Amino acid sequence: TATPRASLVTSLQGIIAYPAFGDGTYDLYFGDASTGQSQFFRRGASQPAFNALGTRIAFLSWEGRTRGILTTSRNGDNEILISNAPEDKLPTWSPDGRTVLFFTRRSGDRASELYQTQADAAFTRAEDQRYLGEGEYPSWGATNQVAFRAKGRNGVGLRLASGNLNDIVTITDRDDDTAPALSSDGQQLVFMSRRDGNWEIYLINADGSGLIRLTDDPAQDGLPTWSPDGRAIAYVSNTGGEWAIWAVTPNGQERRKIITMAGSPEGRVFFDVANSTGWTEERISWTP
Repeated sequence: TATPRASLVTSLQGIIAYPAFGDGTYDLYFGDASTGQSQFFRRGASQPAFNALGTRIAFLSWEGRTRGILTTSRNGDNEILISNAPEDKLPTWSPDGRTVLFFTRRSGDRASELYQTQADAAFTRAEDQRYLGEGEYPSWGATNQVAFRAKGRNGVGLRLASGNLNDIVTITDRDDDTAPALSSDGQQLVFMSRRDGNWEIYLINADGSGLIRLTDDPAQDGLPTWSPDGRAIAYVSNTGGEWAIWAVTPNGQERRKIITMAGSPEGRVFFDVANSTGWTEERISWTP
């Protein structure tokens, strides 16, 4: 189906959580899409994901006492450490907020695997977490579909599946494709790829048709996420030599910088370089 004409209004709304690297670790910030101002949220944290209501946020905590996947309320209270393996990363919420899906390289061969765990279960034992299959960078959409980057027996490229990772459908077959994010109606998928030389943002229909390249510049563009109303896509870019969050319409016709980031999303946490793989395994998340 054709992408409808969209207008990138001058006043986007909502909060975009994003990571910024400095002093050997990541910190999380909340950027205001309307004003462009950023507010510090948490030290030693990255890979944020708001739940559907925007009331809680999951993220990777790099701090010793909370190392693993942590969830808190939007103001930082009510901490729940739902997984404490240092290899676990990139959490994403089920639409009802009860379950968190994440990816890990905790196995001995460092294979990329997807797991589910309960969102309210503190210190979940590994045996109580549900193994779903091989893959990376999961993104759980509002229609209960999961987009992810295929690995291992699932081949390469982007896949779409049910919440339990059944009924897997191939969307793309390029290993350069990663960081997928589903539109609220589940009909489109935005992602980042180096298929044309450097990291750019692309949009594709959920059936694998209608590929559109949304950015085309020498800068690095990546980590796309949809606005809550679906009228815009935010992504990080170092256009002009400065890392910032930009917004683009789903047809690629309009784009502009909306938030100057507090730092670069690129870095290696000094005490855990084995599990700190740089900006391409980071995330930003947009909530009302």
